[in-house]
Amino acid sequence: VLSAVRTTRAALSHLLASRGHIVNIASLAGHAPARYMGAYGPSKAALVSYTRQLRLELAAKGLHVLLVSPGPIARATPRTYSAAEEASIPAEFLRPGGGVKTTAVSADWLVKRTLQACERREAEVTVPRSAKILFAIMQLAPRWADAIVRKSS
Repeated sequence: VLSAVRTTRAALSHLLASRGHIVNIASLAGHAPARYMGAYGPSKAALVSYTRQLRLELAAKGLHVLLVSPGPIARATPRTYSAAEEASIPAEFLRPGGGVKTTAVSADWLVKRTLQACERREAEVTVPRSAKILFAIMQLAPRWADAIVRKSS
């Protein structure tokens, strides 16, 4: 979060002058909590909030601010941990696939979709779109949403 804030502040005058783009990559975990994610979700939630705040404050000045919130991204090779990492991380966090289960998207597809959103000056990209339903449920019926997350993670 601090990196996004500092980078934005450093480049803001240039971005405003060029009517440029700020693209922050958050996560579905920044919109809805999931098990086995530790501090990842809260840090992404802060980035989601910061990005939305920037959009509200800077859109009238011509700056495009885009929030991209993907779910899992398909990897060419699985994530591995060193012995030191494994020793310092609780076993439940080393379990593969923490978070809500959803289909992984290809990195290439996500890049193309992000560029398309910049061209169209969209506000947000959420992948998969069906996650928006869970986000709405979180606001209207948090305990029901918690049950859905527990069942799918």
